[in-house]
Amino acid sequence: MNKELIQKIIRCFVIVLCFLGMLTAIGMGEREIHQWGFMLFLIVIFGMLLRNIWLTLFLGWTVFLFAFFKFEVGLVYVTNIFFGCLLYYLVKVAFKKEHINFFINAVLWFAALNIVYMVLQISNFDFIYNFVAQDFSNAGHITSNTVPTGFMGQTAICGSFLALCVPLLASRGSKLAIVGALGLFIPIYLCRATVALWAGGIGLGIVLWYTIPKKIWFVIMSIVILLCGFYYIRVEHPGYSDRFPLWKRVLTDGMKHPITGWGLDSFRNATSYKDFRYLERTFNSPLGKVLEWWDNPHNLLVSVFFEFGLIGIFLLGGYLRQCGIWFIRAVKNPNVVGLFSCMIVTILVCQGHFIMFLAKTCAIIIPAVALYEVAVRDNV
Repeated sequence: MNKELIQKIIRCFVIVLCFLGMLTAIGMGEREIHQWGFMLFLIVIFGMLLRNIWLTLFLGWTVFLFAFFKFEVGLVYVTNIFFGCLLYYLVKVAFKKEHINFFINAVLWFAALNIVYMVLQISNFDFIYNFVAQDFSNAGHITSNTVPTGFMGQTAICGSFLALCVPLLASRGSKLAIVGALGLFIPIYLCRATVALWAGGIGLGIVLWYTIPKKIWFVIMSIVILLCGFYYIRVEHPGYSDRFPLWKRVLTDGMKHPITGWGLDSFRNATSYKDFRYLERTFNSPLGKVLEWWDNPHNLLVSVFFEFGLIGIFLLGGYLRQCGIWFIRAVKNPNVVGLFSCMIVTILVCQGHFIMFLAKTCAIIIPAVALYEVAVRDNV
């Protein structure tokens, strides 16, 4: 959408907002419905500023679903998606192409700090993730952490973050950068993050395809594939024996409401229109039987389908298709290739982990995606 059309639409929306006093809803107080209407209407208006039809529509669909399911659950989704779009907008406003290297270098320095801290953790010098354990005699004691989680708090999340950094580092172009990108697979291996390992290998392959001779590319990628295969066979199989049945059940239940899904944040919550949750496991404790429930299916596509419906899947697919078209038409400079490959790694990792639901990873992913649009916007 061009700037003039967006301004006209926003003017119309502001005029419509003047009639907010006419808004009513059965079962809701006047002040309450007007407050919701005011907030949600402004979120929709802000969506016009994104100048990306797919993001604008996705933000609008999020607002619609929240209202459609009577504001019962999902406020955290509305606020997080809104603030994510706000960050996306701010990056597009404040960053130009010459600032992209500054962002990528900052991310890579953060990766380096994580690796240093992983070494400290393995050496039993963790000063953040040591825990005070409480046994049933009420005698608290410190449990030392030697698991290499970095600053991310979980090995899977740390490995996923480092996988995102593989194409960013490789795209810097020098031989040292390529060696460093290959070296990132060592801490990813230590994180036991199988999906991140494979995704990082694919991201590396995309970058190297555009930066090194094809013969060398085949040699390097053959080595990477062999190492990933060795890891899968000899070290660790992905722990998906419980997730595949879960995804099947979730997709089956999702087909009961294929257009709208079950609503925002409905997967982990029982509501007036959804009286079930998904049991992960049970175990016995001295206090009795304990039930643990899945709070996320650990698969972005499954999550979107279950909570946003087929329309959500369509909007997500439309955005990804647009990014692909931009890449095909763009000049393949290092930043374009690196950021596009980082997006591919993100999508792959999201099929096994929930990094799109965490602020600490979205704080990196959202600016990277926005900067990709900056990189290709005038380069197609």
